[in-house]
Amino acid sequence: AQQSAVRITFQGHVRGPAVCKHTGILPNTDGFSGTIETTQNPERIKAVMTISSNKNVRSVSREIGGRTLTIETGWIAKQATGSVIVSYGETVVMTTVVDGGPKPLDFFPLTVDYREKTYSAGKIPGGFFKREGAPTLKEVLAMRMLDRSVRPMFTAGFQNEVQVMSAVLSFDQENEPEVLSMIGGMAAIHLSHIPFEGGMGAVRLGFVDGNVIINPTKSVLEMENNLLDLTMSGTATAVCMVEAGAKELPDSEVPGALAAGHEVIQEIIGMLDELRGMCGKEKLAVVAPVTDSSTAEEVLAKYGEAAVEQVLLTSGKFERYAAVDAWVAQVVADMAPAGDSEADLAEQKRIKKGAKKVANDVERKMTLNNKRVDGRD
Repeated sequence: AQQSAVRITFQGHVRGPAVCKHTGILPNTDGFSGTIETTQNPERIKAVMTISSNKNVRSVSREIGGRTLTIETGWIAKQATGSVIVSYGETVVMTTVVDGGPKPLDFFPLTVDYREKTYSAGKIPGGFFKREGAPTLKEVLAMRMLDRSVRPMFTAGFQNEVQVMSAVLSFDQENEPEVLSMIGGMAAIHLSHIPFEGGMGAVRLGFVDGNVIINPTKSVLEMENNLLDLTMSGTATAVCMVEAGAKELPDSEVPGALAAGHEVIQEIIGMLDELRGMCGKEKLAVVAPVTDSSTAEEVLAKYGEAAVEQVLLTSGKFERYAAVDAWVAQVVADMAPAGDSEADLAEQKRIKKGAKKVANDVERKMTLNNKRVDGRD
């Protein structure tokens, strides 16, 4: 029987011809933007969508949560170390990462920034405040979620200054941009030369009428019967970060939600790996840092684990912080020379670092043995 024609709308430019799984290539779709008619089942048609028709664009697209997620690169922010544009529905986020070179610091200088400007929703600020100032709480929380996700994943020994900047270019009032900025940051780092421990992905979850909702829209998140608002990130093998709020969701439902979210994360990582295969840069080689375990062993042998536990069990959060700092200062005073020469200062730094490692290791051991420092179960 002859099939009737159906109309298919491409929201963006098709890079190369659209491909039908059963009949091959649909003709005349390269560079197309708009609506076409075909006798093929639209669910069988796979097109690589891009915002730009630039010939240098490289992109990957997948159907995630009933909408098309597209990650593209190659036509904007070319001077950045890595840059991508992530689109989902009609929400679009641009994310760039820049390697600022090595910095002589004792910590990893990573900066994560995320901004939502009113122009992305087609609005112009009016009234008394016509300029957009400091980031809102919502923006700060979005920065923190990406920072917490990627900071532990940079290769040990890499001390270059890194900045990850995200800007919302378009907001369709439904598809929230925060998760897109997380995916964009992970994609930009994955494509760049910055040493990073493999691909990562992120997803937001809701829970309505016993069903896990993948990347719920703003309307779904505001529904009274939505019991969960969870954002998670992870690698192909593990979950790295979870930020969640829930309305008395049963504990038994949470593992299933996390498992469903991790499946989506794995699919997104597949997208990043595919895009890296097209245009990724070779990662920098990093010299592994020398690990000093002997100093911590010296400190632990001198003071004993029980004494450290006693310090960590100090009642009150700020009081506990002060007690740990006082104990570390006492260890430095007991085990390091008191002078201010270069050699003395280096020795003081070594002992201080060892004492902090002992405190961290003992606290971790206590936690794994179901003994929390704040006394909670």
